[in-house]
Amino acid sequence: MHKILIFIALMAVAAYGCTSSGSSGETIDKACTYFDEGRYNRARTSVDSLMNDSAQFNELSVGSLCRLALLCLRLDSVDGSSKEHVAYIGDALAARCLTRAQEIDADSVDRFIRSLPREQASRLDVINSVSTYLSIPRDSLVVESDTIQ
Repeated sequence: MHKILIFIALMAVAAYGCTSSGSSGETIDKACTYFDEGRYNRARTSVDSLMNDSAQFNELSVGSLCRLALLCLRLDSVDGSSKEHVAYIGDALAARCLTRAQEIDADSVDRFIRSLPREQASRLDVINSVSTYLSIPRDSLVVESDTIQ
């Protein structure tokens, strides 16, 4: 009897693991569909749920992170309220996605950006450059002439 219960519990954990890893990609797909349909609030809610769930966010693949970064920028472009801020929220979210993607495979991030149309690629490339700079350890940015008194 105990073996059966343990087996059922293990199967439930395995099934949950399989569905949760795919659900993040599905969430991005749904958010992209919502965006394309003009349902921007639904798309933003989907993006926010992914960004706020550390477990799901950390399980995203490089491709999913890049797609999510691009969607954050696209959402920012249709949200007139964010233009009042010095730094757009979408830029910060995209930078977070790209920083995580670079930790996994920086070359894949570069390939993704190069595959985009020029307008999308240029903005994402700037954010990628900024996020790359921000991920450099601060002590490696010290120039010897700056430390001489």
